[in-house]
Parts: sequence; structure tokens; C-alpha cells
Amino acid sequence: MPETIYEALRESHEIQRTLLRRLLRSKAGSRERIDLLTGTRIELEAHEAAEERYLYVPMLMEDMGLDSARHALSETARRDLPRERGPVAEMGPRGK
Repeated sequence: MPETIYEALRESHEIQRTLLRRLLRSKAGSRERIDLLTGTRIELEAHEAAEERYLYVPMLMEDMGLDSARHALSETARRDLPRERGPVAEMGPRGK
């Protein structure tokens, strides 16, 4: 188990990279692709929640961190918009 939020986020980044590499190699419409999309969505949501709760909220409590935390949270909100449309399991190997 990671000792700091930074170590946990770095581990999560590696998990995300692995899932995305596997996703790119998976066949469109396959059970594997659907499972990888689900796993990727879960990992991204867990990562986002950890950032918001344990990184950005404490930053918002400090005057010096206000701008950075606000910017990061607005980026997160912008990323959430496409995700609300749902996964596209039929996309080809390179998103085509």
C-alpha cells in the first residue's frame, strides 16, 4: 500500500497506462474490450476521487493553492462531460 497520495497516484497512472495499452490491442466489440472499458472507467473515477479528496481539497484550504486547485477541478469537470455519454465499445483498435 502506498504511503503518500503521490505514490498512490503514480501507481494509478501506471495501472491506467496498462489498461489503455491493452484496450488499444483489444478487438472492437469483444468481451475483453467491454471489460477493459469498464476497468478503465473504474480506475479513472477512483483516481479522480482520490485527487479531489486528498490533493485538491487540502490545496483549497491554503491561499497559495487556490488557483492551482481551482484550475485542476475545472479540468476534471471538463473531462467528465464526454464520460457522461458512456463508453463506446464498438470503436476500432485506434478509436476509429
